Amino acid sequence: MTPAGRRLAAAFAAIALILVASWIARRSIESDRRAGMARALTAADAPPGPQPALSLNVNGNRRIEVLPSTPLLFAVSLTNRSDQEVTIGGRLGSWASRVRLTQAETGAALSWSVAPLGRPETIVITANGGGAPGIDVETSGAAVVRSGRVSRMILAASPEAMAGARPGTYVMRAELEQGGLMPWGWRGHLVSAPVTIVVREADRTSNREALEGARSAMSTHYFLAADRPEDARRAALDWSQRDPKNPVPLMLLGDAVAALGRPRAALTIYRAALKVSPRSYEPPALLYDRIVKLSARK
Repeated sequence: MTPAGRRLAAAFAAIALILVASWIARRSIESDRRAGMARALTAADAPPGPQPALSLNVNGNRRIEVLPSTPLLFAVSLTNRSDQEVTIGGRLGSWASRVRLTQAETGAALSWSVAPLGRPETIVITANGGGAPGIDVETSGAAVVRSGRVSRMILAASPEAMAGARPGTYVMRAELEQGGLMPWGWRGHLVSAPVTIVVREADRTSNREALEGARSAMSTHYFLAADRPEDARRAALDWSQRDPKNPVPLMLLGDAVAALGRPRAALTIYRAALKVSPRSYEPPALLYDRIVKLSARK
């Protein structure tokens, strides 16, 4: 073969190799595309797995400023965005016993002792024949969570525990872990978004009066929930004196006085709360309920 012929044959061979490589590449891409579609269809057809989530707030907020001796009420909520039911807790311990509060940065325990306040509960939102949804409350050690159910508990640091709180900023989170030797059931580790607590020195803050009022308010709620009515009475009295146009501290003062076995005095306080209640289209049903119940006990 002449040199020119050899060059022409080499050129044809190179073109053939390019065409073969291109064909192989197209087949590979098409195969990968089909495999990807198959995986996507399989994932779409598969039922969604459970999606439990943990949330946390403290004194009703994600960030608070407090003075020492202000109680902290950590509300921990357990939800599930999926309809696939998850059970956490049971015979070997309630779901609440699996929850702990830690420092967000280090994972260390809190600087203050906390204890459950009240019993864990599950709020169930039910359909009501096309009308307004109904709400049921369950109290159980096991949290059965799915869409439409919220399990909730309160962990509290008492005023006494917070008396020695050092000024500073504390970032906390809630964690829940469930293991187990059995191959069935949900197992995992949940972590909430953090909350921030700023402890101020009373003599070095510009909003001391507001923080003292908040301390009286939270102390009232804490003492009532902890079944300490005399402490609740003192805290509610201080709160009502700081905020005389607010019916809520008077209503809770009446609750504390009623819990002390003084229904007539409580009725007088409830009626005083009615007088300072703002005019609105919605009647103060909570106050009316209390007055009716105490009046029936006469």
